[in-house]
Amino acid sequence: MHGGRDAVSEGKLGGERMYTIREVCARLGLAYITVWQWVRQGKIKAVRVGGRIRIPESELKRMVREM
Repeated sequence: MHGGRDAVSEGKLGGERMYTIREVCARLGLAYITVWQWVRQGKIKAVRVGGRIRIPESELKRMVREM
């Protein structure tokens, strides 16, 4: 850890950038509820980190390609 921050707090897990649902919404121009429902339905792969949902950058890129 550097300066009291770990990789998860900086948005990375296993070296891959992780995004919140709100960040994904902003990047894709979608409503929060839409992205949240897609995560719950398994249309978007996500992980829980400390009880919070995070979406890997690779998944965000996949979504962009498919839109």
